[in-house]
Amino acid sequence: MQCDSTSPLSRETDAPETIVKLECDIDDASPEVLAYAADRLREAGAREVHWLPLYCKKGRPSWQLQVICAHEDIERLQTIIFLETTTNGIRRQVMERVC
Repeated sequence: MQCDSTSPLSRETDAPETIVKLECDIDDASPEVLAYAADRLREAGAREVHWLPLYCKKGRPSWQLQVICAHEDIERLQTIIFLETTTNGIRRQVMERVC
């Protein structure tokens, strides 16, 4: 379900929707690789794709990938993350969302 701008923003009238955040850290990829991976994820149905800057071991600059998706899209999006990035693990977090 997509958020509808005409629906009231109220927990009393809208039931929470369950979504999933996939997250991983990447410290050895070029901006071109990161942009390509984000495009592939969006094309495959990711609702949101974010890159957050962070520091990893020994102060190296790196990126955290965050992908918001529906539960039924998890496997497809994880496959893209593993194929298009150098990560060796993905964290999952189930969240509730109200539109």
